[in-house]
Amino acid sequence: MTQSQTPSPPQGASAAAPPKSRLPLVALLLSLFGLCTCGLGAIAGLVCGIVALKTGKGSSGLATAAIIVGALVIGFWFVMVPMLGLPIFLKNEINEWVRDTWEQVKQDTAQEKDDSFGDRPRDTAPLPWPAPAQPG
Repeated sequence: MTQSQTPSPPQGASAAAPPKSRLPLVALLLSLFGLCTCGLGAIAGLVCGIVALKTGKGSSGLATAAIIVGALVIGFWFVMVPMLGLPIFLKNEINEWVRDTWEQVKQDTAQEKDDSFGDRPRDTAPLPWPAPAQPG
């Protein structure tokens, strides 16, 4: 081989593969991180996933997964934040309801006790089924 001749690349090999974009992977990680950050990371992951999908750089599967996970995490936090915060805002109303209900249960129990036994001791209350036969 002389100096003027350059070796040709092997058949089937491309000259240089374009570098893969890491944006879809970052988007997926941000979307998952949104579980720990009350959905803020999921918003960033959702935006990065849409950008990665629109530009066509990197894996479209990862970008789609980032969009789906980001949307689910945001939806999760839209449901969970009100559910977790509701008892804090309604604390006084819940306490009052529990207190009133407990008083009503105590009154109903006292009334049933007075109605069912009267002057008889509790041990002699009639059974709702026939008493078993005594052996021997």
